[in-house]
This record gives sequence, structure tokens and C-alpha cells, in this order.
Amino acid sequence: MSGEADKNNSFDEQNRNYQTISQNYQEQAFSL
Repeated sequence: MSGEADKNNSFDEQNRNYQTISQNYQEQAFSL
């Protein structure tokens, strides 16, 4: 049960990290 919750948490965290990275990438590409 807790293992499943951990999996969901890490998935949310990865998703958030991915969104932040792609946002940074878009800002850099736009400023080029």
C-alpha cells in the first residue's frame, strides 16, 4: 500500500521536474 503511494509520489515529482526542465528549455530557446 505504502509502496504504491511512494510510486505515485515519485511519478508526480518526475512530472514536475520534467515540466520545469521543458519550461527552462523553452525560455532559453526563445531567448536565442
